[in-house]
Amino acid sequence: MSEPSRRRSFSVSLFALLSVVITVVSFTPAPSGYEISIHGAYSPFLKFAFLAVLLGGIGLIIDGTRSKAISWAVGLMLILVAYAVLYSLPLVRGYEIYGTPLTDSLYHLGVVSDIISNGHIPNELYPATHILFSELSILTGLSANTFQMPVSYLFSVLLITGCFVAGRGLFGVQAGRYVLAAAIPLVYADLQITILPWFYAICFIPLFLLTLHKAVGVGSQIVALVFAVAITMYHPLTSLFMTVVVAVYTLWTWLSRSRRNQSIGLPLAIGVIAAIWAIGSDRVQGMIAGVATGAATGGGVATYASEAANSGRNIYDLVVNFLIIRWGTAVLYMGFGGLIVLWITYRSIRGRQRAEIQMVSAQYVAGGLFGVSLAAGQVLARNPVRISQFCLLFSIFLIGYGLWAASQNSQRRTARIASAILIMVVLSTALLGAGTAYEDNRQVTHTTIDGSSWFLEHRDADIQTRSFRMSRGVQFYIQGNNLARASSVAFSRFLESRQLPKHLGYTGNGTAEEVFGSRQYIITKTPDVVWTESQYGDGNIERGYTQTDLTKIENDPTVSKAYTNGPYDIWFLQ
Repeated sequence: MSEPSRRRSFSVSLFALLSVVITVVSFTPAPSGYEISIHGAYSPFLKFAFLAVLLGGIGLIIDGTRSKAISWAVGLMLILVAYAVLYSLPLVRGYEIYGTPLTDSLYHLGVVSDIISNGHIPNELYPATHILFSELSILTGLSANTFQMPVSYLFSVLLITGCFVAGRGLFGVQAGRYVLAAAIPLVYADLQITILPWFYAICFIPLFLLTLHKAVGVGSQIVALVFAVAITMYHPLTSLFMTVVVAVYTLWTWLSRSRRNQSIGLPLAIGVIAAIWAIGSDRVQGMIAGVATGAATGGGVATYASEAANSGRNIYDLVVNFLIIRWGTAVLYMGFGGLIVLWITYRSIRGRQRAEIQMVSAQYVAGGLFGVSLAAGQVLARNPVRISQFCLLFSIFLIGYGLWAASQNSQRRTARIASAILIMVVLSTALLGAGTAYEDNRQVTHTTIDGSSWFLEHRDADIQTRSFRMSRGVQFYIQGNNLARASSVAFSRFLESRQLPKHLGYTGNGTAEEVFGSRQYIITKTPDVVWTESQYGDGNIERGYTQTDLTKIENDPTVSKAYTNGPYDIWFLQ
């Protein structure tokens, strides 16, 4: 069988597997109650079929690039359809919101509901995100939460295609396709499937960098201006790094002898103005002020590591859970991206490296230093993937370039080994990204929203409320931005006075009255019990409560049940 025939047969097989995946996902019934894991709804065969399509599609991109065949486009099409299925799962499973009651998506959707109701854009930090969701809801007549996954999918596609187009513009057509292959994995994993303005903003960075590279006339600079405004309006803090990108690029144009003179005054001014606008925001100033507090009181990475160490897990469990499952995509890509930077630095010293990849390497280093500064200032320090978001972005270009460079020297054994290693890195990251995109216990149920809505409507605002794994975002989602800000805090993830103690306080106490005193609302939920059992099993729990504790509160004479819809109970302590 000829090579083209083998490619056609392989492509047809992948399309057949993808058809099976789509059919099964479409006809699998939605859960009747709380679903612990979205993965548990589907058989191992279906997961194998999906991953086979994903890996096979990447293989087609790489093979088509090497052989200059159209199969690379077929591979891309397969992957985009497969990702559309992956992103649709919370919708077809009937979730109210994908995420926990702590997710930021609830806050954003609350702001959106106010825009739809009042026709007024509030003075919030992320206007573009809120306007986008509002317009989609108004134009289609669908509720805003329906667009959580479709919008995240489209921005993920923007990131993939943006890296492809930028890689092609920087390194050439063939190298650009290798960058496309490197951009396929969900390198930001679960952060790519929720409402996160910073992720939306970072998706514009590759195209912004390309316009800087091509900014030789007024037209290109206007395009750069459009991307810069988009980045700033989606996430002002990202505009700070956009300024770093412009500064690094400007320095490179001055130092590189291979580049023609460019008019970079407007792009540089864009970055500076965007940074000033971001810093002038009240919210950003509050974050900056909090850096000093965070540095003085501890927290961030150190606290996160301490909490993990005190969870009772052994070293093996911690390594698997954090370095592989949660942060594996970032560890793999940034690790090998760093190795490629060392290789490029070595070749640059010997005068044998093209200027564009030197610039990308400098952006990788700048992204790493930017992340270190965030960690040192305790900003976003609990999430290493967010800290390293910019470094991770440029790792995509480095790994794609490394694949291309290895293919250009395939007659050498070391190049073939390097190519095989980098392909394995891309495939492994694709497996990790798709496999860890959905975490367990990440469903905001209709019963949680219904119960919270009833509570917010009927509660006495002067009486304190205690709940577990709830945030003020629930209030924003139900009441809207204006009313939630004007109302007293019912739910909080930060205020200790709003938290339920472990075992509902029954450890060492006989009744809720002994624990809380008097006049309290106590909210319990089935998802809390499921979360506690999944976190601690049969061991000693550090947070949360069990079914045994729910039985105790059911029989507690000092509390009365004010509301229940089954999984969501509201108790009142006189």
